[in-house]
Amino acid sequence: MVYKRFTLSVILQLIGILIVLFCMAFLFFNLDRNQYIYTFIVLLSVLSFQVYYLIRFLTRTNRELTKFIEAIKQEDYSLKYPTLKSKGSIAELHESLNTIIDAFKQVKIDREMQFNFLQLIIENIEIGIFAINESQEIVLMNSAAEKLLAVHKSKNWRQLKMKAEYFCNEAETIFTGGKKLIEWKSNEKPLNLSIEIINAALLGQPHKLITIHDIKKEIEQKELDAWIKLIRVLNHEIMNSTTPISSLTETTLMLLEDGKRGQKPLHDLNDQIVADVISSVKTIQKRSDGLYDFVNEYRKLTKVPPPKIEQVRVKELIGDVSKLMLPTISEKNINLNYHINPDELMVPLDPNLIEQVLINLIKNSIEALEGTENPTILIEAGTTTESSFISVTDNGPGIEPDLIDEIFVPFFSTKEEGSGIGLSLSRQIIILHGGAINIKSGESKGTVVELRF
Repeated sequence: MVYKRFTLSVILQLIGILIVLFCMAFLFFNLDRNQYIYTFIVLLSVLSFQVYYLIRFLTRTNRELTKFIEAIKQEDYSLKYPTLKSKGSIAELHESLNTIIDAFKQVKIDREMQFNFLQLIIENIEIGIFAINESQEIVLMNSAAEKLLAVHKSKNWRQLKMKAEYFCNEAETIFTGGKKLIEWKSNEKPLNLSIEIINAALLGQPHKLITIHDIKKEIEQKELDAWIKLIRVLNHEIMNSTTPISSLTETTLMLLEDGKRGQKPLHDLNDQIVADVISSVKTIQKRSDGLYDFVNEYRKLTKVPPPKIEQVRVKELIGDVSKLMLPTISEKNINLNYHINPDELMVPLDPNLIEQVLINLIKNSIEALEGTENPTILIEAGTTTESSFISVTDNGPGIEPDLIDEIFVPFFSTKEEGSGIGLSLSRQIIILHGGAINIKSGESKGTVVELRF
């Protein structure tokens, strides 16, 4: 509407100028000089006024727009244009500019409120956060970061490095992005700091967003939970072994002692008593051997050799494992298939250790498929944007949801004859490779065990 009024006003003023020019030309060619001189002077005055008014009108509009643009550029939203004193298109222009200024002012208020709200959150969370720009200037550093590093706010990374050299050196090893866990002392208090660096663009400029978090309590709690689970399992297994040993020992003593807890004379020991004693002693020996084997299996968890990493063609690795397990699989009438994509997939790993992990996983699947119709095991390998993977899938009955968290606990097993070592050992091997092992399962849905490298 403002544009139309402005255009119409300019057109009308130009028409007025053209009319005056036409009149002046008419007088010049049709009247004597003495007849039109005064009229010509009047018309010239009118023309001059019209030109002045047009120039003033246009320059006033330009001045108003320039003033508005400068105010917006400087974020000065206190500017107000009078609307009561103005008339016509100028009044409408002032009203529109005031509306735009009010909108910008509200946006600024909302932005400042959001900034203050986010700043309040950042200052009050326990995670340390700070950001550095491309020039390594620290543009943000909250109180938690200062407290964890035991330093006051620094202007740049160089100053921070002078105060917390070890932390900065460790952080610089993952400047391209990633996570790292370090031990740190803050005011002589030992901490386990988790460092994460994310490269992001803030306001169109590259920044590094660094978060630090003390996870010492979480680690201690996890360690405590692990020890509680381990002690519970050890207690269960040892009690299962020592209870019958104690009972059989008492029975044996009853056979060899008289009522006064003395030794029975040899003539009172018949063949049946001797046979019972031998049977009890053999049972005790068998159970003791079982307890020894159990403890020996526990020792295996602490003696996993460091992996010897090399580039391995996954197809050959899985092919070797499949040939090794073929007799058992054929005997159980299980279909074993594997799919590698890409076909020439190479992964840095220790082939001997990972082969042992795959054997354990396939054995678990074979046992899980007992009594399943059309038993099938599928081994897959491939890559994602972040890592490579090898997975073992079976169509067995699956694992109960409440047991998923327990199956990696040493000596925990869902099988009566299971040692509970296989998955614990497998996870330890994968962790030594810097990877992870995940299980997806559900009752009557089969099981997928995925190794990530």
